[in-house]
Amino acid sequence: MQSLIRVGQAVKASAEAPSTEPFAPPRWISRPRPLYPVKALGAGAEGTVEVRCTARTDGSLDSCTVLREDPPGQGFGEAALEAARRGRMHPRRVDGADTDSSVVFTIQFRMG
Repeated sequence: MQSLIRVGQAVKASAEAPSTEPFAPPRWISRPRPLYPVKALGAGAEGTVEVRCTARTDGSLDSCTVLREDPPGQGFGEAALEAARRGRMHPRRVDGADTDSSVVFTIQFRMG
């Protein structure tokens, strides 16, 4: 496993309460915090990763996979998956009940 160091600024968490509406899409409680791979940092590389996860009713993200990683081979995909594990979401609500759902999001790795 490649060592990672944290760079960039913190992402603010949503202060919204869980939805009481009969239908509501999943919403971020705490967005994944980007982690910068040492290899990419040393090379001065920036990247973008598209991730798909299952947003669970308990707020966790599970079964995450990388859909797209640009550029490949710099460790961005692995770092995005690690960040996704720490993300939290209000679950999707259907007919008044929380349900698991598939979510797709992008994590950008930018220097400075």
